[in-house]
Amino acid sequence: MSATPQRRLLGIDARVLLTFITALVCTWCIFLLQNAMRADQFEPESLRIFPRLFLFEDYPATLLYLAALTLALVPAVQRAAVALIGILGSRPLLTCSAALPVLAAGSLVVYHQHPLSMDEYAPYFQSRIFAAGSLYGQFRTDILDWLVYPPFQGHFIHVSRTTGQVASAYWPGFALLLTPFTAMGVPWLGNPLLGACGIWVVQRLVLELTRSHEAAGAAALFMVGSGAYMVYSISFYSMTAHLVCNAAFALLLLKPSFGRCLAAGFIGGLALCLHNPVPHLFFAAPWLIWLAWRREWRHLTALAAAYLPWVILIGFGWYQLLHGLADGRAVAGSTGSDDLLLDAFRIFAGIFSIPTPVQLTDRMIELAKLWLWAAPALALFAAAGYRMHRADRRWNLLFASAVTTLIGYFFIPLDQGHGWGYRYFHSAWFVLPVLAAGVLTAPASSTEGWRLPMPLVRYGAGLGLCGALLMTPLFAYQVHGFIAAHLRQMPITEHGTPRVLIISTAMGYYAQDLGQNDPFLRGSIITMVSRGAKHDEAMMARAFPELVMLSRGHRGSVWGSPGPATPDVP
Repeated sequence: MSATPQRRLLGIDARVLLTFITALVCTWCIFLLQNAMRADQFEPESLRIFPRLFLFEDYPATLLYLAALTLALVPAVQRAAVALIGILGSRPLLTCSAALPVLAAGSLVVYHQHPLSMDEYAPYFQSRIFAAGSLYGQFRTDILDWLVYPPFQGHFIHVSRTTGQVASAYWPGFALLLTPFTAMGVPWLGNPLLGACGIWVVQRLVLELTRSHEAAGAAALFMVGSGAYMVYSISFYSMTAHLVCNAAFALLLLKPSFGRCLAAGFIGGLALCLHNPVPHLFFAAPWLIWLAWRREWRHLTALAAAYLPWVILIGFGWYQLLHGLADGRAVAGSTGSDDLLLDAFRIFAGIFSIPTPVQLTDRMIELAKLWLWAAPALALFAAAGYRMHRADRRWNLLFASAVTTLIGYFFIPLDQGHGWGYRYFHSAWFVLPVLAAGVLTAPASSTEGWRLPMPLVRYGAGLGLCGALLMTPLFAYQVHGFIAAHLRQMPITEHGTPRVLIISTAMGYYAQDLGQNDPFLRGSIITMVSRGAKHDEAMMARAFPELVMLSRGHRGSVWGSPGPATPDVP
């Protein structure tokens, strides 16, 4: 610890006060940006989901964030946070074990065990297909455009108009991870388990870097105090799996050996195939370049040998199967284009473009969301931690992976749409708490044992605790309310036994995302997306002549058997 005298201003250590003011200014700038963008917006549902979440859902969080920055200055809060760091760091297995039931309860209660967006539904849909022992689901071709919203066809769900076979358009790695949980009837448990494991992996990574249990405890507290980490860990997004795989990949390569590189390549291969290869490619690039620069060809060979089976069998193999689906071929022995590698390269190259002003604006908003959805001022402490340890190549590689991911997405011409915090960055997000935890330890190259002054360390710990007590519960409350409101857009009936729900998109907000079905239509209720009242009625008369309309309203229509209301009524 620094032996220099502590300078105090207004009863607060000067460096703590400077950090507080810097974080206050950053948050206030986000608040001003939100106010400026909200000036002419009076109806949230008139906006695309991306700006709506930032301007209306994140707005209260900005105000609470200011309170968290202030509350963390209280000495009692700091003492409690420092004590908690000691507990979390000394008992890493107990920490992740305690996190699992909390996250599982969050998935059930907060997230309604419901895939909110199509990005979540697609791998869940495919996991149900895998759990049934198949590669494809099966829909009726005559009602295909009602079962899969036409703009989603080929984008989220691939369909065959000749056979009715359906499958997720994403690479199936995450669906494979979900399959055991889906088969057991608990698909909502997959991400909570990954989230709990992620805390343990990050703690191991910090211990490897610092040999400090206190630093590992700080990293765990920063993760629990970050709404982004906790909410993704109760969702159906693949982002938690990306984060855990990348963290394990980095942990293994801190001390590369042939065996560790084989293991890292195996985990990296899974990461490539989780839903698309871009997140892991951005993260892994600095590590692969570093090994090549050092001419560690044996280690690179081990990595490549472990990567290849995933890429060939799961990546390109899935690409082949989807080609067969589009062409209406049988699933076995399907062959796609004769220039499969060239096609894949064209698709990959086609996702990048020079940033436009709109893209840059979207990325600036996403950076603001990254700030708000992390533990208060986490980015500032991460910068301080990196500055302290930048002479260590391991810290440089972690930092480079985060920067590569951050910059790489500037060249992808999409906003993240749905998502909590900065979804595109989440695969590398764990680097922030790792770097921030570094402020508790002296750099390995230091001969004087220098580290941040203790008052500043205590303030950082207090911010992590305030994130856990204030910010994470607020985000959980908001997510719960947002999904509940989304689910209330389902059409309902007060009598009869519903069998088909036809959802109107005209009067709903992203109501088309509610069109979710069992991949073999085994459920008691089939959910469809309306194509207009006349078309709907003609389709029902042709496809389900035995059913009658039970109700119709602005949400859509309900069809089924007449009679008293049954428990099946949504």
